[in-house]
Amino acid sequence: MAFGQMYYTSCRKGLSGAPGFQFNAVSRGIGPDVLREAEALTSYQPPRAIAQAPSEENVRRAPVNLCYLPGPTALLANVVYVGADYSRRPGNYFAHTLVSRDPGGDLRAVLPIELWRAPFWVRDEVDGTELPELPGPLPTGALDRTAVAVFLREHQGAAHLPALLTAAEETVRTKRRKVVVAGADSDEVARWIATLSYLLPPATAARMSFATYDRDPRYSRVDVIGAIGGVDLDLGGNELTAYHLFDFTAGRVSAIDVHPLARILAELDPADAGEAWSRATEVAGGDEQSFDDWLPVVAAALMTWPRGPESARDEPAVVAAWLSEHASRLAPDWVGEVGRAVLAFLTAAPGESDLAALRDLAVAASRCPAAGLLDAVEVRSVDVLFAGLRATGEPAAGPQPRLTTDRARRHAVERISAELPNLPASATARLVAWADAAGLALDPPALERAGERIVGPAVLHNPDDELLRDVLARTPPMRAGVVRYLDAVGADELDRMVDALGTGLADLLGRELAGAGPWTRRAVVVAEVRSGVLDEVDGLAAVVSGPGPVDDRLLSMLFGDRPWTLDQARRILDLLDDRGRSATAVLRRIEDTVLADGDEKGVGAYARFCARLRPTAVYAGLGDRARARIDLLAHAASWIHRLSRQRKDYAGPIGEFRKWFAALAAADQRLVEAVLAARFDEMYPPVRARLLVGMPGLRHAYCAGLSQRLSRREGDVETALAALVTLAGVARLNPTPPVRTAAGELDGVLRRSVGRWNGRAQHRLLDMLALDHQPATVAWIAQWMEQLSPGMLGRVRGLLGRGRGAPEGARAGWWGR
Repeated sequence: MAFGQMYYTSCRKGLSGAPGFQFNAVSRGIGPDVLREAEALTSYQPPRAIAQAPSEENVRRAPVNLCYLPGPTALLANVVYVGADYSRRPGNYFAHTLVSRDPGGDLRAVLPIELWRAPFWVRDEVDGTELPELPGPLPTGALDRTAVAVFLREHQGAAHLPALLTAAEETVRTKRRKVVVAGADSDEVARWIATLSYLLPPATAARMSFATYDRDPRYSRVDVIGAIGGVDLDLGGNELTAYHLFDFTAGRVSAIDVHPLARILAELDPADAGEAWSRATEVAGGDEQSFDDWLPVVAAALMTWPRGPESARDEPAVVAAWLSEHASRLAPDWVGEVGRAVLAFLTAAPGESDLAALRDLAVAASRCPAAGLLDAVEVRSVDVLFAGLRATGEPAAGPQPRLTTDRARRHAVERISAELPNLPASATARLVAWADAAGLALDPPALERAGERIVGPAVLHNPDDELLRDVLARTPPMRAGVVRYLDAVGADELDRMVDALGTGLADLLGRELAGAGPWTRRAVVVAEVRSGVLDEVDGLAAVVSGPGPVDDRLLSMLFGDRPWTLDQARRILDLLDDRGRSATAVLRRIEDTVLADGDEKGVGAYARFCARLRPTAVYAGLGDRARARIDLLAHAASWIHRLSRQRKDYAGPIGEFRKWFAALAAADQRLVEAVLAARFDEMYPPVRARLLVGMPGLRHAYCAGLSQRLSRREGDVETALAALVTLAGVARLNPTPPVRTAAGELDGVLRRSVGRWNGRAQHRLLDMLALDHQPATVAWIAQWMEQLSPGMLGRVRGLLGRGRGAPEGARAGWWGR
């Protein structure tokens, strides 16, 4: 263990063989490459003030440059200013350089900076050119951990120590921006460099090159460069960004994002730093290089150390993540100690990072059997989950904790049962979903209460919420609670319940609806009606036995604003009891049906419906207009009945009827005409003929209905036969203009319909005609049909004989000539 030595100065005698700056003497075996490296490293310029006034006092006060260049061949030099050289020329300096090919073995526990002002440094040249090696161990100088600790306590620049540590580590690792430390003198700079050497990771400190003084740092090759603050310090216009500048004399410091590990290290007493790094190195994985690598190791090692920095306890999540990867190689007792510390130092306002830290800690506990740690971690995970729920109303994002220990599972069930009534719906849903995924058996009454108090109101107002729907699908007790809630609010929230149930809530609640109360069942029925599952009247039948009256609200929910059809009105009257039929809302809708003049069922059905109402209590509850309409139809029915019975002497009744009809309002006349047209075939043919001629409105209504009924390819044969008989009756009347008009209109309808029927339909008509009508009528119709087509004519001749019994002057079609 010995160091090669080199003396460099301006002298008369040296290795160059000529006066000037040269190596005065060196140890044997030092090659030219090392000499060039040493010469460049130790170049020295004194401060300008000293160079301009080189008094003995100024020379003595000149800054000392202790510089170190690590590597396979390490150089450590002490450079001092000596003033004038042999020729009395100022600017001379003396560099005493040590060289080691095994710096770790040669220096042992001594740090290069601890050789500051060490007693072995030489500042005078020798007569010969060969120097002996300097044996170790080397005696240290004025700096040690205690002295540096005192320095930091007294220097106000210590506030910038975290930034200085961050900058130095980055520079040693990346070799990008140099660190420039400017102090009042080189002794101050040496103390800052000693601080870095004591606090940085030992491997980083060993790789750190430094110089305690350089008048022009811009050309320095080392990582940490010392300078004297003041006018001599010139780094260019961008000094704060081109360098990591720490000018403690002027308060100029570059901005830098301080690393968390730097904060921890800055809190260390340098006297304790050695032991602190021993603790960290003992649990390290061996591949740590950067501050990022070392942060969890140092925080874990110092977290439970009584003399450890407080900031080491600020990184529980980082430590937990590191433990999850390294616990299997560490001592179980130590993992348990640090794991419990992590639990203690997690923040009181937990979030996603805390749950992630607990998940990491649970992994560590499962990989290293630290007594009781997994229990404690899982219990704390449950508490953190609920703390987050209480603080924000929502669980933290990310995976929720897994529970594997019996103690933690019991604790979770107890907390859930206690907290469920106090949480918002979304948090309740997520919590129950987590419990279900974790296989926790929750208390059914607690779930039912949560469904009734929390989830029920939420899902009623937002039935499409996928989170709520999902938790209801998997939790029968909660569904039962929701049904209880719906039962309780049904009278006030029926419309909203119908909407929610119709959008899938009914399917979701499923079997639990079987035990629902009457209001909920009513809402379900209305929802089924709106979705088309139930007919409106069947829906009404399903709810009329329930609570509440048959009021306009219920009918509007079932039928909307549409008036009832005749079929619906008939069925509803059959369905309801006297109380239901007398309900105002029912009467109003019945009245609307009466005043709607019928529907697709036809005016005949409409008239029969009104006739049914007249002898009932419903009639008495209707308005004046509806009763008048029913009365009108009753009178019309009475007249139709009377006219239908007339076989002789019908002229008088027909006149009376027309007189009654003429007194009606125009709208009532049209209705009576439509009813009479619907029952026209019930009357005797001569009556029909005279009514058609004398009542144009009736004729138009009858012909319109006839045209519609006979328009099919296979029409209504009986209706066609009755119309032909009516036409024959008209033809027998005195051919006045009204008679001609009536005959022409009816003839046109029959020709456009019966005349276009296929052979089968026409054959049926002829068969029926031959059976039961008077010969004169049959003959007349046969003559009329002869005019339609030759095919039909042949069939008529075969059945009836040409013109047999036909009256003279009554040939078919005379009205058209």
